[in-house]
Amino acid sequence: MRRSDFDLPAGIARGFVLVAALAACACASKLARTPETFTIDPPPPRPAPAATANRILSLRGVEVAPTYAGSEMVYRVGEHGIERDPYASLAAPPSQLLTAAIRGYLRDSDYVRDVVAQGEGLPVDATLEPALLELSGDFSNPAEPVAVLTLRIRVLAGPSGAAPEREILLKTYTRRIPLSQRTAVAVVAAWNRALGEIMAEFLADLKPVLPPPREAPGNPG
Repeated sequence: MRRSDFDLPAGIARGFVLVAALAACACASKLARTPETFTIDPPPPRPAPAATANRILSLRGVEVAPTYAGSEMVYRVGEHGIERDPYASLAAPPSQLLTAAIRGYLRDSDYVRDVVAQGEGLPVDATLEPALLELSGDFSNPAEPVAVLTLRIRVLAGPSGAAPEREILLKTYTRRIPLSQRTAVAVVAAWNRALGEIMAEFLADLKPVLPPPREAPGNPG
């Protein structure tokens, strides 16, 4: 037979090459096949503050490293390589979701009565300045995929009377949660778990370094 009897038309051959390339890319990153949207959530709210809650905190919006500031999910695929997932995104920018979630965890604490926004002008025991350093699915080691959440939280006390605002806590919290599947669903579930663990550790760190509680105004005698 002639060679041309075994040759595929050029268009079909190019199509096979393109399909193979796309399949290889999908296998590397495990991208979702249809668009998915996710949230990072606070805990269920308490019906009322705990009886022992006597602290008021100010929470500033979470600052986010530029790599993770967008809504598309980010995967690490090598020492210096990342992929953005066009099919899996957060319902809002990470700064908004994390600020709301952190506020929920603070209000759920047994010693926090209220959390106010910066600029409300209310006397507070401390001001929190959270920063997101990493929010990713780390697939750089195919055998051990993990979800990564890293937060740095700075806490300032005061000002109170003549005392200026001062730093009372600065700590970086990291969680690397192993994944059973390399999927967006698994990554987001791990981020939510990681945030809960980080906030539990942070609240335990914060309580002993807060300044003495403000004295409540006396009742007229």
